[in-house]
Amino acid sequence: MDDSGGLAVPCKRQSSSDTDVPDTDGTLRSECLNIHWFLDLKEARHLIEAWRQEYNESRPHASLDDRTPSEFASQIAASRDLAGT
Repeated sequence: MDDSGGLAVPCKRQSSSDTDVPDTDGTLRSECLNIHWFLDLKEARHLIEAWRQEYNESRPHASLDDRTPSEFASQIAASRDLAGT
């Protein structure tokens, strides 16, 4: 906890050898963690989950040809179904 009673939520960065993976850690930090002071763990979980859903379901990503990750995953699954795998 910090001096104001807010909960400090540390994020451990995991390295990745795949350079095509978006830097979601940095985006999460700049768009969510750096702008909110969480009063408790319940609030932190709620706000981070809301951010995650928006990021993964509503926001298009340039690395996915301006599709959302959900759209991209659905198209991959559909193409596999058509290919019979």
